[in-house]
Amino acid sequence: DLIEARLIIEPVMAALAAQRREPGLNDELMRIVEDHRAAGSDAEWIATTQAFHSTVCRMSANPLLNLLALSLKDIYTDRVTSSVFPPEVRTQVIETHEAIAQAIVAGDDKRAQTLMHDHMKALAESFERHNPGLMHEIVDWG
Repeated sequence: DLIEARLIIEPVMAALAAQRREPGLNDELMRIVEDHRAAGSDAEWIATTQAFHSTVCRMSANPLLNLLALSLKDIYTDRVTSSVFPPEVRTQVIETHEAIAQAIVAGDDKRAQTLMHDHMKALAESFERHNPGLMHEIVDWG
């Protein structure tokens, strides 16, 4: 349910980010992509991945969707480590993040939405491969 919710929400937020792009946030997003490329450790990789998704959500300029998406992302992050995207596929993930960022900066909402959808779908598939039992665990909201 958690991954499915992210698969629905984050592509919409990427489209909104492209529609409502702001120069300062565009620059920040592109800096995050560069930091992502330079990430050496697992901790740096996770931090830049989180920064990328958080910034895209913030760029949507919809506070309610932002709160919901970041809450889902934080729950997900607490449950999963770097095993979702092992080192051998990280270059591809960075290239995907860069393509999403470029679509947002260009104002191409349809491309940003499609790329984010495909990225989140790949994330879900990788998650299932690396954490098969976790997909069916109940999240304790208590």
